[in-house]
Amino acid sequence: MSEVIMDPAQVMEEYNSLWKEQNEIYSAAAKRFGLSDSAMWILYFIRLSGGSCSQRYICSAMLQPKQTTNSAIKQLESRGFVELTCENDRRCRLVKLTPDGEKLAQQSSDHVITAERLAMGDLTSAEQRQFIELLRKYNNNLKERLNIK
Repeated sequence: MSEVIMDPAQVMEEYNSLWKEQNEIYSAAAKRFGLSDSAMWILYFIRLSGGSCSQRYICSAMLQPKQTTNSAIKQLESRGFVELTCENDRRCRLVKLTPDGEKLAQQSSDHVITAERLAMGDLTSAEQRQFIELLRKYNNNLKERLNIK
């Protein structure tokens, strides 16, 4: 059997379409929970971090401009869902869920985290490994082609 050679441009078009669809899935989930995309992702990363994390970490994880992330954090703070605390370094502020924020996270980001884990669990162990290995290989190839360390 001969291998079917695919056009890399068509593969990238399909990949980009799937990536966009995945973003739309997350956006629809945020909307269903009555949250902005940014607010949902902030709750998500705080939950993955055990209930609090630095503002710097959230900015880095969200891959959004600092201003966008900080604005969303301020909105969550004004609504009583998070509180900002300063530890030793004033530049490294911790974002912590309040009791109301815990409830909101349970009703929103926890569902997203669970759905992700279940969806990944629907793949076989071999498929999970292949998924990660191929994405890692693609990322490494892309970094090499773009001369990014």
